[in-house]
Amino acid sequence: MIETIRYSESKKCGCPPAETSMAFTSMYGLSDTVVTSVLNRNTKWKDIMIVEDVTGSMMPYTIQTLAWRKLNNNATRAQQFLFFNDGDNHPDGPIGRSGGTYFIDSRSDKEIEEKCYHAMNKGGGGGAPENNIEALIEAQKQNTSAKEIVMIADNWANVRDLSLLDEVSVPVHVILCGAGDGNVNSDYLAIAYATGGSIHTIEQDLEFLARLKEGEKIVVGKKQYKMRNGRFELTR
Repeated sequence: MIETIRYSESKKCGCPPAETSMAFTSMYGLSDTVVTSVLNRNTKWKDIMIVEDVTGSMMPYTIQTLAWRKLNNNATRAQQFLFFNDGDNHPDGPIGRSGGTYFIDSRSDKEIEEKCYHAMNKGGGGGAPENNIEALIEAQKQNTSAKEIVMIADNWANVRDLSLLDEVSVPVHVILCGAGDGNVNSDYLAIAYATGGSIHTIEQDLEFLARLKEGEKIVVGKKQYKMRNGRFELTR
């Protein structure tokens, strides 16, 4: 399998160069360029702190992130990253204490890529749900002056530690990978809503979610969600 080959190569030589991102994406048959699309069109995000899921299924999207930073000379826009894998080789650990979070603040593409692939090699995730909130909390600890966070997340992975969401005190802008059909995971709508952040797919930027009131509806792609008891429910 291509994934096995590439992952093995990353162990032997450090990591595949970011310049191979588009070829790598093509080899996977992946046309979802959501990461580069969203980052390129949201130029208002400055001094970005990126929190990214680097479990196994996210590898093509992670390569997109690294390529975007390197090929577009975005060192000044994004130099703080926290990569998370839901607990290293002991995944699905205690809520809030699973670990597997790796922070770096650097202008060096090489150092960031090495930190990213170190996090990937340490663990590929366990069950589908991930420790997204723990990662956000750790990012806040690493930079207490951060005004917002951009989270790159797997739409097909639920968030298993939403009970900690009250501890996230800055807006979170969620870039959803794998939501091309508009079927957005409501866990990420909850994160954006609770923090005053936003949701981003390859087609849409959904902002001002915090202004929604009980009973109001929002359309994402071809799907409609309704605010009920502080949560988003799929209605059609």
